[in-house]
Amino acid sequence: NVALEPKQLKLILTGLRDGEILNTASLIPAQRMKAGKGYEFPLELSGEGLTDYRIDVEWGGQILAKPIPQLTIDKVSTIRTDCKDALCWVEFEVLATIANNGVAGEASAMLSNLVLATSFKVKGRAQAIDTAQEDEISVNDMQLMPGDVRQIEIALEQEVARQIVNNIEPEVRIASFN
Repeated sequence: NVALEPKQLKLILTGLRDGEILNTASLIPAQRMKAGKGYEFPLELSGEGLTDYRIDVEWGGQILAKPIPQLTIDKVSTIRTDCKDALCWVEFEVLATIANNGVAGEASAMLSNLVLATSFKVKGRAQAIDTAQEDEISVNDMQLMPGDVRQIEIALEQEVARQIVNNIEPEVRIASFN
């Protein structure tokens, strides 16, 4: 084990357009820190033409973490609603896009073994993620190289109270990946 100095920490902001690097900005926080004072790490890029961004942490010349894949829900369709008494069974079809914003040539750039977390919420109501209420879907056969974008289709179903059947929507997020 080698001790790393704080001055070896570097933050890198990368602006991307469909997985291609447009521009980058970096900052060494130790150069801005003053003992006993708070500090900000301003990193700015021109937003013109950007579709994505990525923040990397480098320490001693090595990237510490993989890029985080991006999941975008493109379309949600209600397939079927079956109501009996006070409860309804609702089925949804979710069309989503998963993108790997990594950069080719990085050792940790390929993403695999994605696990998606799914849940339901009332439309228009922000709520904290309650992982105990989520179901997980493993997408083990998907491997995304840097710049790859894949569309997936997910069928979800939930039993809900009749009074909110028309106001519920599914949520999908990336829970983990390698």
